[in-house]
Amino acid sequence: PNLGVAIQEEVGFPCKSNELVLELLRGIRFHFEKFVSKLDNGASGKAQLGLGHSYSRAKVKFNVNRQDNMIIQSICLLDQLDKDVNTCAMRVKEWYVYC
Repeated sequence: PNLGVAIQEEVGFPCKSNELVLELLRGIRFHFEKFVSKLDNGASGKAQLGLGHSYSRAKVKFNVNRQDNMIIQSICLLDQLDKDVNTCAMRVKEWYVYC
């Protein structure tokens, strides 16, 4: 949506971002090797893999608090587990309190 808004503001061409557009893009990605005949077998897969790895490396590299990520994720996991245990205990109490 933000990219579409930026393109629309810059070029003045109306852009849409809905389920139809997402489905079209998924179909193009799925059948891309059939559309481009000069592409070698497996070249697009290698390119996608390389792009994925470089994106992940850049995302990790630019993360300022990368040393704290595991600690933050552990705390969030503990909070979620505490919430789930409390919810389960409340439901068990509701189920068996009227027996």
